Amino acid sequence: MSTNANPKTMKPRRPINILEITCYVLAIIFVIFAILFWVRVFDGVWPGIKLFASGVAIIIIGLILNGLNLKRKDKVSKSISFIELLILGLGALFGFIIPSFIRDYEFNLGGPDLWLAIILILHAVIRLSLTKYQSFKLNVFYFYLNIAFLILGGYLIRSKFIESNIRIIIVTICFAIAAVLAFKALQIGNKASKQFRDQQEGRTSIQEKPSESEEVKAPPKPTKADKKAKRLEKKNEKRLLKADKQNEETSEEES
Repeated sequence: MSTNANPKTMKPRRPINILEITCYVLAIIFVIFAILFWVRVFDGVWPGIKLFASGVAIIIIGLILNGLNLKRKDKVSKSISFIELLILGLGALFGFIIPSFIRDYEFNLGGPDLWLAIILILHAVIRLSLTKYQSFKLNVFYFYLNIAFLILGGYLIRSKFIESNIRIIIVTICFAIAAVLAFKALQIGNKASKQFRDQQEGRTSIQEKPSESEEVKAPPKPTKADKKAKRLEKKNEKRLLKADKQNEETSEEES
């Protein structure tokens, strides 16, 4: 007995969304990296893994603080945020990422505590100093948040908190990024599914809707014979009317 399903009765499946799959794959990669980093798998293979992870974390924190400003229409805000990210990117590249691959690298730019302090202080000082401009007006929450950034940055300059807890911090950041990517993939999938359902419902309604030719049938064009028959019918009607009129006149004369 054949087990092949009838193609007409099979429910159509949503096409694969590349962006959705990419987000899920990246989320899995971050989770795997966090687990391997936590169990110290990379320590023997790649001694500079902590430096590399610290550099990437600095870039990510910079993007979190300045990402929204890059989307603003104000050119001044965009330029300042871009300069902040450029400084942090160069610091992360030359202070952490490159030294993670080169053992005898002598260009020391400080530890992760110093650079996290630079991120927070630079961001807070710029935002607080530019509050006089209309595009940089801060509400009460963001004002005190920037004050907290200044205090935290001042504390981190002389502390070793980040360096001593770098493993926990990196793992937390990796899991947070994985969660964001999974949530984004879920949103993309739901949106794609809704669009696909709408398309399928639209096609079904078009197939079920009768055509205009079925709804309103145009009358057939009269042929020559039909036209001739209609003319004869009109002539006969005239003759009958004329005969009736003559009969009425004759009856009136007789009376």
